[in-house]
Amino acid sequence: MNSDTFGKKRFAANLTANSVAFLLNILIGFFLSPYIVGKLGKEAYGFVSLGMNFTLYISLFTTALNSFAGRYIMIELHQDRPEGAQKYFNSVFFGNLYLIGLLLIPCGLLILFLKRIINISNALLPDVQLLWMMLFLALLVDLLSSTYKTSTFVRNRLDLSAITDATSNLLRVLLLFLLFTALKPSVWIIGFTTLVCTFYQFALNISFKRRLMPELKTHKKHFDFEAVKILCAKGIWNSINQLSAILLVGLDLLIANLLINATEMSYLSIAKIIPTYLQSFMLMICTMFTPALTAAYANDDINKMVNNEHFAIKFVSFLCIVPLMGLIIFGADFLTLWMKPLTHIEVQKVQVLLILTILPMIVSIFVQPLTSINTVTTKVKTPVIVTGLIGVLNIGIVYLLLKTTDLGIYAIAGVSSILLVLRYLFFVPMYAAHNLKLPLRTFYKTIIRGLICSLIIFAYMYIIHSIVSINTWIELIGVAIIAGLSAECIVLFSIFNKQERGQAWQTIKQKFGVIRHENRNS
Repeated sequence: MNSDTFGKKRFAANLTANSVAFLLNILIGFFLSPYIVGKLGKEAYGFVSLGMNFTLYISLFTTALNSFAGRYIMIELHQDRPEGAQKYFNSVFFGNLYLIGLLLIPCGLLILFLKRIINISNALLPDVQLLWMMLFLALLVDLLSSTYKTSTFVRNRLDLSAITDATSNLLRVLLLFLLFTALKPSVWIIGFTTLVCTFYQFALNISFKRRLMPELKTHKKHFDFEAVKILCAKGIWNSINQLSAILLVGLDLLIANLLINATEMSYLSIAKIIPTYLQSFMLMICTMFTPALTAAYANDDINKMVNNEHFAIKFVSFLCIVPLMGLIIFGADFLTLWMKPLTHIEVQKVQVLLILTILPMIVSIFVQPLTSINTVTTKVKTPVIVTGLIGVLNIGIVYLLLKTTDLGIYAIAGVSSILLVLRYLFFVPMYAAHNLKLPLRTFYKTIIRGLICSLIIFAYMYIIHSIVSINTWIELIGVAIIAGLSAECIVLFSIFNKQERGQAWQTIKQKFGVIRHENRNS
């Protein structure tokens, strides 16, 4: 692998492609979500989100094998051991085939007895069963596709993954509008479009693998059970970590459905739409730093890893502080214009849930890049145990509050929010430093700087909101542009030093030129 693979030009290319894909994705969600809610109703839309959550629960059984696949393949190729890369690639591929066979029966039983598992009306049951069947099939296809997708990580071509996601989302929108127009609107249509788009992504990932890692071939003779054991021994902690995360934030819709009602569940699902997009964007940006971090670790360059993480925190802060603060301050105005099916009282309820969802995300901006250190160093046991304990505590407190208070849906969103903030502030930064054998305070200077910057942006936007009146989309967009751009300038000068601002400006100037240059050479 040459130096350009992990250099500034490659980072600029990845950043540009992923940013464009994210903007396209959020624009699609912006127009599509209220359209679907209007066509299907709030309650039906809630079951779409709940179905997505159930696919996350099922993926617990696949994470152990797959979470470290890209890392091991990349290190084997980076250290000039193609036989080892061949072994890991095929072990993951055929291991996934086996998992798909195992998961078919429990998925089928879950769909068959869905009425006994969740609260759902008889009128919605057949359509929701069909929706979930297609979502589960899409999950299994995506599982097989993930083996081929490792090529974009190994070769640091995350821009190709971004292009795949963007075009897939465009295809999804086209299919949804066509089917909603031609047929009676129903939730199963969402499942069908998801399945079609997953097959589309599968085809592209196969193409990328052939182009980026042609030396790796799929053949049973390269399957190695010992490689599966190595991957699962490391990855099992990521599965348990995912379970812990589910206990902390992934069961909220299910708890709302079982202990309150489907309508309250729908409010929470709507409140999580935009934060989910922003969370995905944050994780996407953090992922772009992981290949270089992995390469630095392979070369035992701890200083480079630390510098990479400091810059990652600042970069994610620069991109995410302003939109998150904007949602908190202007959220009610946005929801009123965006979700026309909601009444004024429903908008107020969703806004409170939106703020509770965003609060831990604000803190995670400054620590999320550090979590990749655990994966790269394969030291994931302690974070899993800590998150698991917090997750169990979350379920216990929520259940107690639902039984003894009238907080209702606010208890579900609020408890996990508080616990996540505490975890992000007092565990993640210290453990990342500990893994690198550095002082526990190593990352706190950058984190505190970012938190202070967030408070400044909050006050700045609050002042703007107090002196303007927003009643139309034009007024909201105008205020968002003016407040957003000026706030970004404040963030730029608050978190970056002079040298880093120069580097950021150089990266911005290079972006589109790099993309055009690489597209010509592809």
